[in-house]
Amino acid sequence: MKKLLLILIMPLILMVARPYSIKAAQPEIYTTIRDAGEGLYEAVVSIRNNPGIAGYNLVMEFDNTILTPVSIAEGSALAGGMIFISNLMGAPDEDLSEISAVTAVWGAASDDNGNGVLFTVLFQASQASGSTELWLESRGIGNAYGQDVDFIYSGAVIDFSGVAFSDTNNELGVAAILIMGLSVAVVILVVVVVMRNQKRGKQPAMYKKVKN
Repeated sequence: MKKLLLILIMPLILMVARPYSIKAAQPEIYTTIRDAGEGLYEAVVSIRNNPGIAGYNLVMEFDNTILTPVSIAEGSALAGGMIFISNLMGAPDEDLSEISAVTAVWGAASDDNGNGVLFTVLFQASQASGSTELWLESRGIGNAYGQDVDFIYSGAVIDFSGVAFSDTNNELGVAAILIMGLSVAVVILVVVVVMRNQKRGKQPAMYKKVKN
């Protein structure tokens, strides 16, 4: 009986467990947008699931006919850095409108596995409607052993009628998992009841003869 029950419920267990099996969290560097008011927008570049890095060289590209970079500020995610430089540092104000990509370079003597904000770029927008996109990419990111570290990179879209965040979560919700688990439990309970009735020689009500 136990073997038969296991055979019956195993496909259900595999159906639920396989698509949503627990995997190691993917390291990610992503961008979110904050509306700073008066046509100013902050592009906040953050890191999560950091396995440990000792340096990065990141580039944020944008449409400089719509956005003008104003400044860049280092975040607090990586506390052990020895250097943080950008092409915005020391650039004359009159040259900022010519920049179409902001670079940010950070380096340390040892690996840092901190998570949070890497840096924030402040932009001035030249329009108040529509939207524009920011692209984030890496020119190199690695650990203290000289090994490249793989990350997922994501930029963002600035929606001038309402700030749009690029950070999305595609993981299955907790409620959905609970519902699926409850459904499996109900099926198992039904199978157990049927098996017990069969063992006792009882017939389900639908198969009982009706007396005249």
